[in-house]
Parts: sequence; C-alpha cells; structure tokens
Amino acid sequence: MNRLARFILATIFFTGFFLEISNFNGRDTYGQDEIKDSNDLNKPSTDQNKSNAQAENNFTENYQGIEITGSPEFILKTKEAIKLLEQAPEFELVRPYLGAIKTAKCSGMDIYQNVLTYEVGDVTFQSPLPWYASTIAHDACHSFVYHQEKEKLGGKEPAVESWLGQEAERSCLVFQWEVLQRLTQEECMLGYLQELVTNPTYQDTEYKDRSW
Repeated sequence: MNRLARFILATIFFTGFFLEISNFNGRDTYGQDEIKDSNDLNKPSTDQNKSNAQAENNFTENYQGIEITGSPEFILKTKEAIKLLEQAPEFELVRPYLGAIKTAKCSGMDIYQNVLTYEVGDVTFQSPLPWYASTIAHDACHSFVYHQEKEKLGGKEPAVESWLGQEAERSCLVFQWEVLQRLTQEECMLGYLQELVTNPTYQDTEYKDRSW
C-alpha cells in the first residue's frame, strides 16, 4: 500500500478527532454567518445566473504539468494556487490524479475525461486563495479514491458511493484540512472544514444545482 493509500485510510480514523473539535467549538463559532463575514466563502456571486466566460474568450496554459483553461485572471489565480500548494507536501501525493483545471458553471471533478479535470465555478474561484488551493487538493483526492477503487476491481467501474459518498467525502475533507492548515491559520476556514466533516451532505446536490 502506497503512502497516499495509507494516508486516506488514516483519515477515516481521524474523523472522530475532528468531530470532537467541531463539537467543542460549536456551530456559532464557525457557522455560516462568520464564513460569509470573512471573504464570503459560501456567498453566491452576484452574477450567479450568468455563464462563465465564453469558450472563445478563454485561454489555455500549461503550468507545472497541469493544463489551465479560463480567463487570464482565472489562469493567474490558479497558477498562484498551485504554487501555494507547494507548501503542502500532501498535495504531491494526489497530484498525479489531476491533469487539468478549467473554469466552469460549478465545481466538481470530472474523472471521465481523457485528462482528469477539476472544473471550477465562479464562487470557488473567487474565494480566498488558500481556500481555492485547498479545493484543488480536495478534488484531486476524490480522483485518487476513484482510481484506487477501480484498481481494486480490476479495472471495472466502482460504485459512485465508494468515491463520492459520505465516507469518501469525509476522508477528502480531512485531507483538505491537512492541506489548508499548511496554507493558512485563518480559523474561520479551518473551522468551517471541521464543521463540514461532522455530517457532509452537500455532495448529494445535483451537479447542475450546485451554487459553488
């Protein structure tokens, strides 16, 4: 079993630790109101109903082996996020499972493309840089879990629950926390992740209905 496989399995055992921290701090400490007051992590953008930049206005640039597609602003911030992730050695463990990052209507990992692609919605892109960077690690983690499950099945398609279900989401949230705490000490962000670990349900939202 490689280092990342051991790490992901370990996160399942660490979940109880984060549950205790979150319960200790309480929802009022790291609730949605505080998150919104600090850089509006979860606040819908004013142009939520507008589509992202038209494809013809997007550019593509390869940065450190990752293909980035979007506006010049998107490319610049994404490069900054990837560079910031150099501070988190954990990211190197999931990096092989991420080949591209592109602007999109909403956020999610597309593992069915020839190039494993993290699609990024405006709300996620416009969030603070450390948060945005940590979401890249989070979705790369999902890609890793998917491929590990597929390998176990001898190349057969794994059940969606195995890599997108609640337990998989918890593992990727803890992995994201491990990365984020290396990038920032901002308590509202770290506490928000701790809170999400307690009972993640947002992953059940249909892709087309996502607000992030």
